[in-house]
Amino acid sequence: MSAREWRTSPARKSWCVGAATRKKLAEPKKDYLLYAAKGIVWPELLAASPAAVAGGRDVRAMLAQRGGYVIASLWHCEGKPVQVQLIAPGKVAHATDLAGRPVGVFSREAGVYHITLPPRRTNILLPNITLDQAREILAKATFEAVAGRK
Repeated sequence: MSAREWRTSPARKSWCVGAATRKKLAEPKKDYLLYAAKGIVWPELLAASPAAVAGGRDVRAMLAQRGGYVIASLWHCEGKPVQVQLIAPGKVAHATDLAGRPVGVFSREAGVYHITLPPRRTNILLPNITLDQAREILAKATFEAVAGRK
């Protein structure tokens, strides 16, 4: 979630946000990801920067570093799920929704990962890579709409 989204989010009103966090979110030209995961009591705000996905604007991404992981937060406005294919140097650790619940990641061959993105934000954790490597992976990604069920 970008700082702009956070400021207008209903979730913001339901959480007690300290003065230091409010000051951080008010900084101009700075974006943050709201990251939640199992074992984390409160969601964390991580400094983030935008990244291009598949050379277009249909799927958007923000990248943040957390420990030995790069978190790629992806979203789209297709109105239906899309499948993103990533060619990654290591195993995609896992993907979660904003609440930290797992989202399916599967691989057909070594180093090629397919993630079905619902029409809401999904966090993909990429282990042992740099932000620049993550940008490269996302730039080379491909995506396609998932066929509807009958």
